[in-house]
Amino acid sequence: MVSKHLAFFRKIISSVVTDTTAKAAFENGYRYGKGNAQAILKPETNSEVSQILAYCNKHNISVVAQGGNTGLTGASTPDTSGKQIILSTTLLNRGLLEIDTKNKTALVGVAVVLDALNKKLAKHNLTLPIDIGSSGSCNIGGLIATNAAGTRAGRYGNTKSQTESISVILADGTAQEDIATKPSQSSSKLLQDNSKIDLLNPFIGSQGWLGIITSATMKLVDLPKQSASLLVVPANDDAVLQIREYFEEKHGDEFTAFEGMSDSALHLVSKHIPKSPYLFEGDDDKKPEHDYVLLIELASEKTDISLQDEIDEAFMDLFQLGLVITGRSDKPELFWHQRHHISEALKLEGQIIATDICVPQDRLSEFRIYTTKALEKKYPFVIATSFGHEMLGAAHFNIIWPKNKPLSAEEKSQLQDFIYDIAVNKFDGTFSAEHGIGPHNQKAYGRYTDKIIKEKSAELKQKYDPNRILNPNISY
Repeated sequence: MVSKHLAFFRKIISSVVTDTTAKAAFENGYRYGKGNAQAILKPETNSEVSQILAYCNKHNISVVAQGGNTGLTGASTPDTSGKQIILSTTLLNRGLLEIDTKNKTALVGVAVVLDALNKKLAKHNLTLPIDIGSSGSCNIGGLIATNAAGTRAGRYGNTKSQTESISVILADGTAQEDIATKPSQSSSKLLQDNSKIDLLNPFIGSQGWLGIITSATMKLVDLPKQSASLLVVPANDDAVLQIREYFEEKHGDEFTAFEGMSDSALHLVSKHIPKSPYLFEGDDDKKPEHDYVLLIELASEKTDISLQDEIDEAFMDLFQLGLVITGRSDKPELFWHQRHHISEALKLEGQIIATDICVPQDRLSEFRIYTTKALEKKYPFVIATSFGHEMLGAAHFNIIWPKNKPLSAEEKSQLQDFIYDIAVNKFDGTFSAEHGIGPHNQKAYGRYTDKIIKEKSAELKQKYDPNRILNPNISY
């Protein structure tokens, strides 16, 4: 029967991967997830996707959608049955790019890679302002399917904010074109929350659970003509909020990024990543007196001002106000290089227990301090590292378990639950700020998500995918 299915797929598309070695790159997730797929299908057109899904729906074949395979919850990897199909979007509409400079939008095929898109947009002095570490490999479809945020989401919003409309193919092969993105209605104080379906925009952020995104019209912004970055050590934890408020008041729309990084994370980048000197070591080799560092960026399309002068002046103001201990603005490329290599460095140090939380914006420092101290008491042998988006109240609060110490699945789950309980129950936050739901977060979804949300999500599943063939490894 399997050979019959494969014969059909080979009849309609040119790329059907069944070789064990070739499949491996698609079957293993970036951080979580390792399975065995029946085949990797790489359609190039909407018609091919429609035919694949219609056939799979008829024959009850499970389909897992996968973009650049850079997700962090295992949502784009198959189970171990060897029966599921991976529908890779890496070739889907990859030549589709129509730029509307007047309205500052771009109709984009889902296979287009973010960096490649921005390189083409730069010729028109435009950009899609989504900045994530995997920008060289993630594609537009994956960004939308996961509702990625990134380091500049505090200024420009997450991917949903930058999406004007999408086109989707449903489980039965039918297409829905140009679905307009609606403003989300939420009373939550959280600025980034991917822990549940957005009922008004159900396809965005649902990771292929309801349909396959084929193209999108994205909102663009003017490409900044200049930018300047400042790295500072806040004088104390209360100063973090005051520094953010200073830049919001003084610099408004120029204020594009406000990232936090624990000193322990920066030391590990220096230890494991080539050409990454520790950022505050000078001739006297003194370590900062505080364990947290802020990375601030100003950007503008104006040319009649000097952002470098502005950010240097801001540092002097903050220093005189007693809000910072030290800082530097001389090597912005190095600052951002290190920020984007933190995850890689932590992985090289030990076993990672990763969490991705968001709490009310003004409580992030309190969360970080409280959780770090609680961990020191309960697990004194681990290293706690926090880095993320201060402007959103979001953090990747990651724990490094020693390489030489066995880590059971039960211990790992207990540690994550420990942090999730603090974020959700004590700080009114979420267990998934950016990364969404996958097998990795399924337990937390079941534990923390309201019953009414689950019921509404089940109704959507019944409406769009009644045979439940799309991404059955997760459940909203």
